[in-house]
This record gives sequence, structure tokens and C-alpha cells, in this order.
Amino acid sequence: MGLLASNGRIGGSAKFNGREILNLPESQLNKLRAEEISMSLPRTL
Repeated sequence: MGLLASNGRIGGSAKFNGREILNLPESQLNKLRAEEISMSLPRTL
């Protein structure tokens, strides 16, 4: 989702609909976010 700090590291994999998404270029990630993925954050009381 692009939420990792610039000095952060990732290990393993992240797949969406069977497709590896960790190493997608920013343009493809943006397209995926806009068309297929959404994030719903919890509301605090």
C-alpha cells in the first residue's frame, strides 16, 4: 500500500488476486489502488 517508511524494509510477499504487488512500479500501484483496492480506517470514538 506504500505505507512503509523510506528507511523501512520488507520481507516476504504481498499478493492481490494472485499477483505479487510488492515490487510494482509506483504508477502500477497507483492504478491498482484507484481501481481495485481500498482501505477503510477505523473511526475512533
